[in-house]
Amino acid sequence: MGGGSIEEMAALFKTMQQHMAPTVTEAVSDEQLLALQSRLESLHAANLIADEELYSIEDAVADFSDLRQSLLPQKITLEHVNSAPGNTFEAAAKLLMIVGASETFATSDAAFARQLRRKLRGSRGS
Repeated sequence: MGGGSIEEMAALFKTMQQHMAPTVTEAVSDEQLLALQSRLESLHAANLIADEELYSIEDAVADFSDLRQSLLPQKITLEHVNSAPGNTFEAAAKLLMIVGASETFATSDAAFARQLRRKLRGSRGS
């Protein structure tokens, strides 16, 4: 029986597993978080959002970060956010909503700022 060493076979098996494993996409990626934080700083500097609005969104980012850290090494996926019972992934859902608005209103800071205010007012009543 020909073939490679046990180490070569193990490496080949690991490579095959990686290619067969489904790709897991996070609900909110690191790149999206960085883009959001940068945009928020710009909006705040331009006085399009107030201190309290900035702080509220920073709190949402921190809550998401806490949730993400508590689940390591598992990633928070859209499936988690959309199917979790109760408020388990509420922090992720809120941040996903904010990131979605930022991406939707990518060319208009004023419109994005208005939508942030509207969404923040709605979430305070929760």
